[in-house]
Amino acid sequence: MGGESYEHNRVMVFQEHLVAFNEGFNKAVKFMIGEGNSKAYDVEQIRREYPKAYAKWTEEEDTRLRYEHAQGRTVNELAESFQRKPSAIRSRLRKLGLL
Repeated sequence: MGGESYEHNRVMVFQEHLVAFNEGFNKAVKFMIGEGNSKAYDVEQIRREYPKAYAKWTEEEDTRLRYEHAQGRTVNELAESFQRKPSAIRSRLRKLGLL
């Protein structure tokens, strides 16, 4: 093709990270096409799906999170149980030294 070269890249996304990857990818695409000029997120909209999103964690929740994580529950299962985003669960697990 006339000396043109192409760079090929691949991204590997594991199944347990697919939802978070998709959300991030969609945000990036919206930003690139000009829809990303507004606020990055709307707490009320997020709370429709995750009622406890952005709420302060309690000691009781931390104890329960430690226990349920030790029982082998997935991040998505924990997110559903705690009514928080999967990213919030991962962040809290990191803060508690569990990831």
